[in-house]
Amino acid sequence: MSQYQVVASRGFLIVVLAMASSVVAGEPIMQLELQTRNPQTSEVIVKTEKVDPAKVAVVIVDPWNYHWCMTWTQQAGGMTERMNRALEGARKLGMTVFWGPTDVASQYVGTPQRERALAVPYIEVPHVRDITCKFTVPYGPCLCGPGISCAVNYGEELMDPRLVIAEDHILAVDFKTNRVVPNAPDACPDGLLRQMGAYAHMLRQIYPQRRIETAVLWTAKPALMVLPNEIVTNAMRALPYLDASAPRS
Repeated sequence: MSQYQVVASRGFLIVVLAMASSVVAGEPIMQLELQTRNPQTSEVIVKTEKVDPAKVAVVIVDPWNYHWCMTWTQQAGGMTERMNRALEGARKLGMTVFWGPTDVASQYVGTPQRERALAVPYIEVPHVRDITCKFTVPYGPCLCGPGISCAVNYGEELMDPRLVIAEDHILAVDFKTNRVVPNAPDACPDGLLRQMGAYAHMLRQIYPQRRIETAVLWTAKPALMVLPNEIVTNAMRALPYLDASAPRS
């Protein structure tokens, strides 16, 4: 028995399989252990299914060599060796490995692999299922931490326009598109105040020598509303979880 595992991460998607391979009548067969739950009773249902690996394709979408900060770039790059081992196992079983770059596809014009991919006929999918991977790590902010100079990529070589930084002052501004605009800071939704309180708390840890303020730019007016530190701090202390619930194990 050989064990292969194909992994998934933000920036690329790979079919996730944990499989045991065996040889039946000279042909490799994948034996998959499938698990689901009864929607009425929540009972775990496990069944075994045999699949011909020649009919399986591993699709890899956007394995970019650059992400929005150095830490994210290294985190994604750290999966390369594991991906190579998994794909080697997939090829040995007879699977087709399909590379699907999107934004960077122009770099591969004219290559045999790209031309073969373009030559594949379109097949209408009868029913598209939602396969959003909702358990991956959230993405977007730079994770490099204080004291590290990292040029975060926001699509252009500019600082995030929501941050206005002076020598002794930081104002963190969040854009909100609410149709109904509160007439005063204390009339803002609790979730928003907790969110801005979290921003202020984070910035104080990074810039302890600077004066931290938060504000909301209401696009419906438009109007900039500065939020008193006392209001956002009290909101966060009252319930420190932004989703209004304690974390679950």
